Amino acid sequence: MRLAITSVAGHPLDVGTWSAAPANLSAALKRRTVDIVAVDSSLLTRIDKAVMAAGNSMRGYPWNAVSWFAPARQRRGAYVAERARRAGADHVLCTGSLDVPLGTDVPYSIWMDNTWNLLRNSRVAPRFSTTAMDEVDRLERSALAGAATVLTFSAHVRDDVVAHYEVPSERVFAVGCGSGELAPFEGEKDYANGHLLLVAKHLFAEKGGEIVLAAL
Repeated sequence: MRLAITSVAGHPLDVGTWSAAPANLSAALKRRTVDIVAVDSSLLTRIDKAVMAAGNSMRGYPWNAVSWFAPARQRRGAYVAERARRAGADHVLCTGSLDVPLGTDVPYSIWMDNTWNLLRNSRVAPRFSTTAMDEVDRLERSALAGAATVLTFSAHVRDDVVAHYEVPSERVFAVGCGSGELAPFEGEKDYANGHLLLVAKHLFAEKGGEIVLAAL
C-alpha cells in the first residue's frame, strides 16, 4: 500500500512538525512495509495569504486567519490531491482538516488532536465573529463528512466528532498520538539549577506561570 501523509505545519517527516506525530507514524508504517509519500501542504506564499486576507476582510472574516477558511482549504486540498495522484497513492492521511482533498476522486482520512467545536467553546477560542465561527464549523463538518475514517488523539475528541459533527461512530476511532506510554521521571529533580522551569503553550496563568515568575 502507498499512503500519502500530509501536514499544513511543515514537512510530515520532520520531527519538528506537529510534535513528531506524523514522523513517528510514518516510521512505524514503513516498518510494516507501507510505502509513505510525505506531502508538505504549507504551500501558501505571502501573496497567496495577502489575497486571501483581503477576501476574508471583505466577507467580515478575520484577515489574519486565512488557513481556517475555504480559499486556503481548497488550494491546499487541490495540491494534496495532485501530489497523491502523481505519486500513485492509494489513500491520503491528513493531519487535520485544513488540507483535505474534499470533492476530488482521492480518498482520505483525518488524524486530529482537536475539533473546531471544542476549540471555539474553550478558554483559548479564537476571537472570531459568530458568523466566522459558524463558517469554520461548516467547513470542518464538510471535511469530516468526506473522510473515509477519522482518527483522534483522545476519546473526548472522538465523542465530539460523533456527537457534534454527526460522523457515524463506526468511522471514528480514538487512537492516540503515537507517542505510546510515557514513563514517569523517577530521578532526583533539581529545581534550583534546572534550565527549564515551565512549559505552557497556552493557559499560562492556570498552569502556574505567574507563580513561577513571582518566585524568580
